[in-house]
Amino acid sequence: KKVTRSVIQFLDPQFYDRIVWVKFSQLIAIKGSLTIAAPSWVPNIFGCCGAYDFMRQWIAEKHPEVPEKKSVVFYSRGSTKDVHGARALEHNHELLVVTRIYESLRRHNKTEELIIFNGMENGETMSVQRQFEVFRSATTLIGPHGSGLGGNFLWTNPWATSCSNRVKFLEFVPDQDSAQVHAKYATHFGQFRKWPLEHHTLFYMPQSTAEETFIDLNELDRALDDMW
Repeated sequence: KKVTRSVIQFLDPQFYDRIVWVKFSQLIAIKGSLTIAAPSWVPNIFGCCGAYDFMRQWIAEKHPEVPEKKSVVFYSRGSTKDVHGARALEHNHELLVVTRIYESLRRHNKTEELIIFNGMENGETMSVQRQFEVFRSATTLIGPHGSGLGGNFLWTNPWATSCSNRVKFLEFVPDQDSAQVHAKYATHFGQFRKWPLEHHTLFYMPQSTAEETFIDLNELDRALDDMW
């Protein structure tokens, strides 16, 4: 996939140049021995078996930079061609959510810039380099369950010096009263439990649907107060 190539090329250009890309249904003749690495349990998911340790180390070694300017990243799943699977906050409700985040930043005397991230920049899909810069600067990630956060958490600061110094992650997820939105209790915790992240969840409200979601704004305030 194009996105896979883009990520690997950004992460490690020298490694990328060594890859032979085999197309679907293409046959490759191997002269000599061939070693295939596979986990003992396939698929290797939920941060299991140490595979994520190598990924985290690889990213940290190739991209150790941490910007001085910090941000809080809010993930918006609405109004972008790159988002599939809905679960977007209702538009007017999302504006209220962003307002509450702004107010909480001021209330806690936080100086981070609030970035509204939807994977787009100037009408085009944001480059991997730019997504890295956004998420590496983040002290807090906020938003609905989805690949915008579930993939880009890889770029967050790997150099946490203490538990309190970890990047905070507030994920909106469905519970038993909002299971119509997505798989009940769907979360990315399994993937990023090997990363230095402080994970929090906020459940969708019962009136949410698979296409349009809502969260309790008072619960959002309490969650932000707890994190900050």
